[in-house]
Amino acid sequence: MKALVDYTLIWSQPKGMRSEYELRFGNDLVATLKFPKMLSSNAVAEGGDGSWEVERVGVFDTAIRIRRAGHEEFVATYTPRIFKSADVVQLEGGKTLELRHNFWRANYELRAETGEVLMELQSRGFFKYFVDVKTYRKALQYEEWPSLVILVFYVMLMARRDAATHSAVH
Repeated sequence: MKALVDYTLIWSQPKGMRSEYELRFGNDLVATLKFPKMLSSNAVAEGGDGSWEVERVGVFDTAIRIRRAGHEEFVATYTPRIFKSADVVQLEGGKTLELRHNFWRANYELRAETGEVLMELQSRGFFKYFVDVKTYRKALQYEEWPSLVILVFYVMLMARRDAATHSAVH
């Protein structure tokens, strides 16, 4: 995935009714994200840089964590900050990143502690969901970078899922 910095990759849902997503660069498959159980929020991701497990924990005080498949330690943990336009991504080594989003949670920016943009994600589509991912060279200084591409997309999916559930209830 490192060779694809400075290019736009696209997350998409090839089959509208399945909880499976692909990250592509043109026609090349870069990674996948799947929800093995229908109503579960746990997901597995695979790509050229490895395999990961992603989970959402908590009810009111939620967090999203990602780890390499088969490992106990989490590579990164996302924690939302209610009523803020920026959330926190804590890396295993102690560094903190900021995940900014717009009000509708359709656009996200992952920023370094210095404020530099590492990655931008922009969603589009309604019935068929697409997310454009642009990663900048500065992101390569983080060894967690491949897992962060997966984590931020998962955060977007969960926000979308939560919004759909909320709309269906009301």
